[in-house]
Amino acid sequence: MIQRLTDNLGPRFRKRSFRGRRKLALTATIAHTPRSQSELRQRVAAEEKQAIETALTESGGRVFGPAGAAARLGIARSTLESKIKTLKIDKNRFKVSNPS
Repeated sequence: MIQRLTDNLGPRFRKRSFRGRRKLALTATIAHTPRSQSELRQRVAAEEKQAIETALTESGGRVFGPAGAAARLGIARSTLESKIKTLKIDKNRFKVSNPS
């Protein structure tokens, strides 16, 4: 799913490896350069939110651990928690219920 997301984002994103983890790196091109800092912040926030929501979906709402969203994104759990709060993402909506 993350591969499909990065493919759809085009030249602004490229994958790189960091200690065995996949990481997304934002790269700007002249054609995609925002007109203002505000527009840049909005675009980055929207793309971060989409990447985080995709990772949460793939991890069944799990934030940490080897199969968690933080590991999928290659960022620290605390960083992901901070971004979830800042971007107002309801991480509970991604949780998969366990039938007992």
